[in-house]
Amino acid sequence: CAESFVTRMDAALARVWVLDPADDVLIMHGSAGLYTHTDGGHGRVPVGHLKIGHIAEAGKPHITGDLLNDPLLGQKEWAKKNGLVSFYGYPMIVEDRVVGVLALFFKTKLRKEIIEPVASLVSGIALSIEGERAEQALVESEGKFRSYFELGLIGMSLTSVEKGWIEANNYLCKLFGYEWNELKTKSWTEITHPDD
Repeated sequence: CAESFVTRMDAALARVWVLDPADDVLIMHGSAGLYTHTDGGHGRVPVGHLKIGHIAEAGKPHITGDLLNDPLLGQKEWAKKNGLVSFYGYPMIVEDRVVGVLALFFKTKLRKEIIEPVASLVSGIALSIEGERAEQALVESEGKFRSYFELGLIGMSLTSVEKGWIEANNYLCKLFGYEWNELKTKSWTEITHPDD
């Protein structure tokens, strides 16, 4: 994403931070243009600190065409040395929650015609980040379930009214005295004591 902003919108520097909600810190995941490293002094920015952290905290864009006189800019010499003139900072929001921040630095004056398209792109990036998080959470959850299921000291199974047995853990197979290949051929009534 950062590279696309540099090549397609002529940004001098584009950076993407993703919020780690557990630590309330923004972690840089992408950097293109003047700098491509993501592990420097701005690699981890607490919410509320520096320009990026303030954007995340406020949940509102910060756009300036006079970067050198921007009160939120902490490194004026750096901006001056690199000829940076304008800044576009956008919080990435999904359902009223900030999931990250995009920062774009330009060597040109503020171009109002790109504000709306960039805001639109930021929404797409935010949804992508949220989708990635949901997928990661699902993988982690599936891993935990798989661990509990396979190593659990209680009999567990997945069954369906239509399909019958889907799978059973080793403990359940031992409890009923069958190998999985045998157990899956049995109905519940066959393995349930008549008094039950």
